[in-house]
Amino acid sequence: MQVNLKTINALAKYIAPKADVRYYLNGVLVEVTDAGRFYVATDGHKLVTIRESRQEADPIGQWIIPRDVILNIKLQKAGRTVLEFAELETDGAKAKIDYCGTGTVFSFVDGKFPDWRRVIPSKTSGEIAQFNPDYLVAIRDCAAATVGISGYSGLSLLHNGSSTSLYQANSPDFIGIIMPLRINKADVYSPAPTDLHVNWGLSKPLEAVA
Repeated sequence: MQVNLKTINALAKYIAPKADVRYYLNGVLVEVTDAGRFYVATDGHKLVTIRESRQEADPIGQWIIPRDVILNIKLQKAGRTVLEFAELETDGAKAKIDYCGTGTVFSFVDGKFPDWRRVIPSKTSGEIAQFNPDYLVAIRDCAAATVGISGYSGLSLLHNGSSTSLYQANSPDFIGIIMPLRINKADVYSPAPTDLHVNWGLSKPLEAVA
């Protein structure tokens, strides 16, 4: 079957961890169901899944391709266009990716990928949360490299309080999930409005923000 090498490269580069003790996360899941072909990566703090239509020849199943295998295959271009698709041949735990005349033989990650659908919220509360900015940038960069974003527009973060929040791009085939920071308010610097008023030369004190 074919796999979108550009997509799994972006997931490996921006989302999958390098050397997590949960070894089954150190790669990209390729999952084929009747609903489509799904590519998924997560480090436990952020998750991205990208959907494509299932092709008639695609077998139903799940396979985890190691991160280092993916990143060692260099994307090729025809003019300015990245050649996206590669052939994935499977033989039990063994596999080969054929891309632009080069075959890469490897073993799938021997483990069970988490049930990623369980962490996608069916609705969000709108309660504001705080996030690690590096995670936000990683999901943004993954979206830009796969479904594309225009001037960082078309991205929306649906806050969900202490639960997982939804990070959407301008594509129905891209879903990002991000866990909020667990912040102790006592450890966060909260200057009094008069402090800002005096030190910054503002015309009047700012209203306190919860």
